[in-house]
Amino acid sequence: MRIVLKNSNMLRQEIAKLGLTQQQFSDKVSVSPKYLSAILCEHKNPSPKLAKAIAIQLELSPSDLFYYTA
Repeated sequence: MRIVLKNSNMLRQEIAKLGLTQQQFSDKVSVSPKYLSAILCEHKNPSPKLAKAIAIQLELSPSDLFYYTA
């Protein structure tokens, strides 16, 4: 399964709504700031576990943030 970010700007806005920096948010979802940045720049795709962790922290459904492809 491949997971692709729908909209990097939306994800950035949701992180900002929590009052967190990208570094602080990366700590909350247990990834390096560099890896989170790569996801936000659409250079990397998150694992299903990470996509779920991101959504949980933002109180959203993973499908609100990501496309799931075979």
